[in-house]
Amino acid sequence: MTGPPPPPHSQTLQTVVQLAVSSAAGELGWLAVPGPGDDLVVAAATAVQGVPTLPFGHRLDGAHSYGGFVVETSQPVALQLRSGDDRAVSELAALGASSGQLLAVPCVHDDDCLGVLEVVAGEDRGRFDLDDLELITLLGSVAGAAIDERLGGSAPPSAEQLGAALAQLAASDPGRFATVSRLVAAVLGP
Repeated sequence: MTGPPPPPHSQTLQTVVQLAVSSAAGELGWLAVPGPGDDLVVAAATAVQGVPTLPFGHRLDGAHSYGGFVVETSQPVALQLRSGDDRAVSELAALGASSGQLLAVPCVHDDDCLGVLEVVAGEDRGRFDLDDLELITLLGSVAGAAIDERLGGSAPPSAEQLGAALAQLAASDPGRFATVSRLVAAVLGP
């Protein structure tokens, strides 16, 4: 799992992680991109008050973590973390607990997985549900486009292209459009 160096810190990536943690009622979250060897490198992170967060540039063991699994397979993971699970070591260490909940989704752009967006919570949070998975997956897509742009990839869609895509979404799935419009408003700010 080798890849380009992590993108420079981005307010967009930071906002995506903050939205993911708050919308899924997590305790902390991070976005990591492939680094040297099998490492994943934290490109943005946040935590609720009183919970330590991972610093920008922190390295995670991608070969032995669920984040690495997500980057390798481009498949999301939602599960209960338990001590003794070799793949849960990075996530449990970040949470500072022996058990918890994990929701990790790929950050995909143009069919390439460019990173992983992870949200973790303590055991008392309960399991992440399908709505959490859908929303965090959408945020992972936003992050994928932002990572691609920061790595010098394709240009973001024009305002006209974005408007047409949103109009199509509004016509085909009004509920999901409402969710997307709230996210766009939060990213754009006041």
